[in-house]
Amino acid sequence: MARPQLHNTEEERINAAWRYRAKYYERNKKAIGLKMAMKYRQKKYDSHSDCAPKPLSTPKLSSRPSISSISSCTTSHKNGIIRDINDAQSKLVVICAELEPLSHRMVHDFQDHREGVQERLSQHLQTLERVHEYLRLETLDADSESSRIAIVAGVMCRCKAILMAAEELWCYSATSEIDEEMIPRFHRRGLLFQTIV
Repeated sequence: MARPQLHNTEEERINAAWRYRAKYYERNKKAIGLKMAMKYRQKKYDSHSDCAPKPLSTPKLSSRPSISSISSCTTSHKNGIIRDINDAQSKLVVICAELEPLSHRMVHDFQDHREGVQERLSQHLQTLERVHEYLRLETLDADSESSRIAIVAGVMCRCKAILMAAEELWCYSATSEIDEEMIPRFHRRGLLFQTIV
């Protein structure tokens, strides 16, 4: 005997499909955001003839993307120009997604990865400084409408939070030995980047 149909009407099937997609998105929100930011950046660089486009590989859609998959396909540190608010947001998404794998490497094998992690965090901090400066100049623009200023202020707030989280990780990586409080804070999800939603 065949199993009974779960969804008898077209409307039930549509609703079930919508619920499935919503659950999938919630489970994979970070990876999807990273993938969309990378696609956006690739389109942006393809549309400008003065920038040599770098082919992007699709990141692994796991819960913990590897550093090599992110750093090999991101061009956020190669070009210091922030073209618009969307470009600034995409840089923030890429940096935020890379903080967890960097801290994971620090916690699990500190001595082998300390210098590489510190170098990568230094690059991120430079990019965050450029993003912050761009956003500061956007808020000073007197001709901007109030809705745009509100959007820029929200992105600036997120930028400051990511900057503080990256600085915290950089400070941990600057020590010659791993800080005793970092590992328990990492496992309790008490580091700053772990509180950024």
